[in-house]
Amino acid sequence: VQNFQEHFVYIATFGPAFFVPWLATGRQHWVVVGAYLVLFDILNAWGHTNITVRHWAFTNKYSPLRYLFYTPEFHLGHHAYFRANYGLFMPIWDHLLGTYRAYKKPEADLKPANQQDFVF
Repeated sequence: VQNFQEHFVYIATFGPAFFVPWLATGRQHWVVVGAYLVLFDILNAWGHTNITVRHWAFTNKYSPLRYLFYTPEFHLGHHAYFRANYGLFMPIWDHLLGTYRAYKKPEADLKPANQQDFVF
């Protein structure tokens, strides 16, 4: 359950995405709002897929992608620690503001790839 402060932060964070185009042009088009909401939902769904990304581009501390794009494992850290990893889609804010906490998903005990069943 999210508290009032988290809802306030959501409004403060996402509100400018709708307000800035209106300020710049004096108009707001429904396509902009729709595209933003669809993109937000896609990224939010990606964060909840529970997939482990082990590519060096997202795990190396010198890679800019680690700070610009979040992984599902980063978001799992937000749920595990609650008061950490707030940067919804850009972890750079957590690194800069001191709220980043590393989280590593426990390794699954899987069969070798040639022995796994693929089930829908």
